[in-house]
Amino acid sequence: MRRFFLLLITSSLVATCLLTIASTAAVGDDAATVSPSPDVTTQADPQSKTQSDTFAIGEIGPAGGVVFYVNKKGFKCGEKFTSTGSPTGGLCHYLEVAPNGWNTGIDPRKLWAVKSKQSKDVAGVAGGGPEVRITPESTRIVNSSSEIGLGYKNSIAIVKQGNDTTTAAGASRAYQGGSMSDWYLPTLTELNQLCKWARGVPWKSDATVCAGGKLNSPTYGAGSIGLIETGYFSSSERLAKTVWHQFFSDFTRQWFEYKASSEYIRPIRAF
Repeated sequence: MRRFFLLLITSSLVATCLLTIASTAAVGDDAATVSPSPDVTTQADPQSKTQSDTFAIGEIGPAGGVVFYVNKKGFKCGEKFTSTGSPTGGLCHYLEVAPNGWNTGIDPRKLWAVKSKQSKDVAGVAGGGPEVRITPESTRIVNSSSEIGLGYKNSIAIVKQGNDTTTAAGASRAYQGGSMSDWYLPTLTELNQLCKWARGVPWKSDATVCAGGKLNSPTYGAGSIGLIETGYFSSSERLAKTVWHQFFSDFTRQWFEYKASSEYIRPIRAF
């Protein structure tokens, strides 16, 4: 009996010591320095944060996308592109991009316009504007239909012209991730910000053209966003038959494409 009693005490002491050691390691210096990878979703569930909350780059947005652009001062947005166009009634401060698989697969390729509209201007989408050559391979477009926050208004006008879900703007507007109905085809300037975020390029200004980095970089949380190294359509019209698109490849540039062509798309939203 004595031997059994001593053995029982010894086992308890060992268990207590092991528990104490484990607890000490969990709050030690090494544990405090561990940070989650940008690709690990440690952010709040999208349903637990509202559009009036504060968000950070790479965080899950209120509609289940990923926040890729933050503007503390705010920008005009909404279906009428006004200073009260955000879902909360004021300026918008964020852009979020639809998640990888939003279309139940890779990003789809869509026509920009249906056949009967491929050579017609879209009412309400001002095209034209000078093309500012930066390098032989890269062009920055100064265009009145390319502002940040303007893509929603552009997309509504494009769909209103008669372009259905077989087209870039129509398919973008039809997406309702997070039960939100304000997704749209981004402007060229919005695509440029998306490209810089996705390639892990530090933001310097909205006008700085996306160049360098590596697509789907984890630097700012884009490691699993699944964009493709090719051209993406914008909602920014150039002329009656042409529109602007953004390349997401190593050969990053902004260029024009015909409305009769098919390009990849990825919806975004502003809030």
